[in-house]
Amino acid sequence: MKEMIKSIFYLQIMNSIKCFSEDEASIKAKSDVLQSPEKKVLRPRNNLIPGIFQEQKRTYIKVPQETKEQLFQLVFKEGFKIKQAAQKLFIKYATAKTIIFHMRKINLKQKKKRCNFCRYIQLQEKISIKLRIISIIQRKLISSVEYIVENKSDHLSYQQQKK
Repeated sequence: MKEMIKSIFYLQIMNSIKCFSEDEASIKAKSDVLQSPEKKVLRPRNNLIPGIFQEQKRTYIKVPQETKEQLFQLVFKEGFKIKQAAQKLFIKYATAKTIIFHMRKINLKQKKKRCNFCRYIQLQEKISIKLRIISIIQRKLISSVEYIVENKSDHLSYQQQKK
């Protein structure tokens, strides 16, 4: 009696294994991937059969702030390509691209905040105005030129003073 129960139990297990062959498993896994809008990384790992469709875990490394600043220096100020700068700093190209993307995004936000319009007025009789033009690139002062504009009755006169 015990042997008969064991053999029936054994046959049921074998039938269930035959039904769940590798081909059916791959078809089911593909349909799950196509149907789910989530990324592959977000799928639960316990539903996978060992050896079939094993997902790789990505290793993430925190990039120090100093390295980010060096990357910024190499790419924007010294004119290196992102790939060359990444190789020089021993970081992955994809990581370097992401860092540059976020830096550009932050810089654009800062530029939008400090975007001021120039003022202008119509010159009237005997008015002198000091006009200063400052050129700044990458937070460094390139040149500063000061003009004095004077309106003397019929004509305008300009005097340039460099600093």
